[in-house]
Amino acid sequence: MAPLVAAFAPAAAALPRRPQRRAFTGSAWAPAAAAPSGRARRARALEGPSVTPGVTAAVATAAAATAAATPPPSPLAAAGRRMAVAAAAAAAAALLVVVPPPTMYSATAAAEGTRADGFIPSGSASTSQTGSKKTLSRGVDLHGSVFDGATLRGVSFQSSNLRDAHFVGADLTSASFFDTDLVGADFRGATLNQANFEMANMRKAVLDDAVLVESYVSSTTKLDGISIVGADFTDVLLRKDQQRYLCSIASGTNSVTGVETAESLMCP
Repeated sequence: MAPLVAAFAPAAAALPRRPQRRAFTGSAWAPAAAAPSGRARRARALEGPSVTPGVTAAVATAAAATAAATPPPSPLAAAGRRMAVAAAAAAAAALLVVVPPPTMYSATAAAEGTRADGFIPSGSASTSQTGSKKTLSRGVDLHGSVFDGATLRGVSFQSSNLRDAHFVGADLTSASFFDTDLVGADFRGATLNQANFEMANMRKAVLDDAVLVESYVSSTTKLDGISIVGADFTDVLLRKDQQRYLCSIASGTNSVTGVETAESLMCP
């Protein structure tokens, strides 16, 4: 029997052995630890589960090795990424719509024909004055603005919102209020010679003691509820119904020209 076993020993040694259980330790595979005995398992259950905080040294070593093995980006790839970012920023800037904050139109800026935000400095004042050069504040929201005593000669407030604005004692000679909202505006004592009120909404506006010699009032100018005590309308052409309405409320004498309001309107 012994000789027979000895004869087959080399062949048995060459046979593959049953692989051992192996566990990953972070950088290499190693034989798994033997299963604990029943007494050890009971003791561990009494102590609670064992937790290893953080990352093991083997895992940290493997992560560092991976980072070191990663090649840095080539200069060409880095330049390509920078160009892509710059192109995206330029496209976003091209699509950006800038909405300027509301600005007040000061009396000084109006007199000088300039504004801090570079508003249109000149152009046509109205359809009836095409080609005339005027300081413009076209389409601006000036609701409740105060221009008392300001020199605003030739300024055009075309299509602007001037509701409840104050022009007390202001010089508005040749100013244009074409298609302007002047509801409740205060023009007491203002000089409005040759001013343009074409298509203006002057409802409830106050023109007491104002001088409006040769001003332009069109058939589309709204005059409902206007106050004209002491206003001078000399040489202002009015539609018949407008004249009748203004004559019905006319009273007083202008303190500057000495002309009675009813007389300036050629009331019967």
